Amino acid sequence: MSHRRAKNVCLMKRDILSVRAPISWINDALQAEVKELQELCTGAIYCQLMHLGLFPKDVPIAKVHFCCDLQREFETNYRIPRNSFTNLDLNIEIPVRKLQYGRGHYEFVNWFHKFYRVNSNDEPYDALQVRRGSRIGLRQPEKINRRPTQLEETPRKVARIYRMQPDLNKLLPRQAPRRNCTQIEISAS
Repeated sequence: MSHRRAKNVCLMKRDILSVRAPISWINDALQAEVKELQELCTGAIYCQLMHLGLFPKDVPIAKVHFCCDLQREFETNYRIPRNSFTNLDLNIEIPVRKLQYGRGHYEFVNWFHKFYRVNSNDEPYDALQVRRGSRIGLRQPEKINRRPTQLEETPRKVARIYRMQPDLNKLLPRQAPRRNCTQIEISAS
């Protein structure tokens, strides 16, 4: 149990931020490269923000999956702030399913920003060191260079077109047997 009490907040219309403001706040606070709010779907950013300035002793940062793409890792990440809120006697409903699918982040991050401002302890924090230099957010698929190198020769493309013809063997039984289709080759230069 934490000895520190947290204050719950109610989001008012005047507290609503623009779409870009929470992104720049997150990038500045966590030394991250978030480009859009849907990238918060992993829950890792919310975990590290709670560890950053709110309740570092209540957030087990070692259990956070910082760069992930699996549903079970997302659920583990969202369980951490939910348990922290419970330990702090805060009755806060986190819309986990909506957030995991990339919806509802604008409303939740606005509330979280106000909650952070009210409860922040303003201690120095090195976000990169805490996550050991790891990226935070969705794991990006490996990029494959599909262009051929200068030494490789690009294969010549050949298209084959088959045109169906009636079975001439059935129509004209006395003639020599013919094939059912004619093959036409077109080569691209």
